[in-house]
Amino acid sequence: MTGRVRFGRRAFVAGAVSAGVGLAGCESGPPPRVALHRWPGYEFMRLAGRAVPSGSAVVVDTATVQQSLAMLADGSADGAGLTLDQVLGARETGLDLGVALVFDISSGADAVLARPGIGTLAGLRGRAIGVEKSTLGAVMIAKALEAGGLRRTDLTVVDMDEDHVAAWERGGLDAIITYEPSLARLRASGLRSIFDSRSLPRLIVDVLAVRRGLSGRRADGLRELVAGHFEFVDEWRQSPADLAYRLATMLSTTAEEIAESYRGIDLPDAVYNRRYLTPPAAEMTAAAHELAGILRETGAIARPLSTEGLFLADFLPRAR
Repeated sequence: MTGRVRFGRRAFVAGAVSAGVGLAGCESGPPPRVALHRWPGYEFMRLAGRAVPSGSAVVVDTATVQQSLAMLADGSADGAGLTLDQVLGARETGLDLGVALVFDISSGADAVLARPGIGTLAGLRGRAIGVEKSTLGAVMIAKALEAGGLRRTDLTVVDMDEDHVAAWERGGLDAIITYEPSLARLRASGLRSIFDSRSLPRLIVDVLAVRRGLSGRRADGLRELVAGHFEFVDEWRQSPADLAYRLATMLSTTAEEIAESYRGIDLPDAVYNRRYLTPPAAEMTAAAHELAGILRETGAIARPLSTEGLFLADFLPRAR
């Protein structure tokens, strides 16, 4: 993949874009606005947006990550759900972003699926693989090639958009790099996993990216929203069945599909978030440098990575 790689992760299109959650007040400036497209790791913050006092924070539903990035770029959002690689790409374009929350860490939710008869990554030699033209796609194909002892010239990489099921059904592919919910649908059609993000600890990470320098009402509202997110994460751990039904109602799906969608992702609580984001944030900083190396090789970013101000523990609940 050459040239600029767009940021295409997690376009969970679930109907039309809905209106923002919450009401923007007029006292002491506007509340913070957070853009979230559909992805299981973001849904607890979506619930928190409905639960916080009216006017303290606004969650805006977007159809794709591209819309969330556009809102950050034009200043109509103060934060957005992105992957860490997307944050690095956005910072490259000049957006002054920091990571205020780790929503989830992929542990099997991103995978290379292959048709029957291909049982290993080495078996992809001479075959065609569909790869989303995004920073995530660039990371996954680079790590899969490395794990399989392959070079890019050993196989045919076919660029595809975010509708992975449609890309597979068009034919011509022997394997595909995908994630939920396409992952479950493609597995059900007979594809098998030959590589997944369990082999990439803390590399594919969904985060809350925020515009640095937030203060006053925006900062306070964001802290309230983050605290609400962790309350729902705790509730999920204690009584997942109850919360699955609530999420199913909100997302117009079934509780069984909700439960399935959380397979393969780890949901760190506030304690782990403080560990990940408090300076020197060693684990996340190491992941950022590894991602930056991959993205520089693909041309997605050009400048050396600076992690100054990248990880922010300011918005996390205080330790008890």
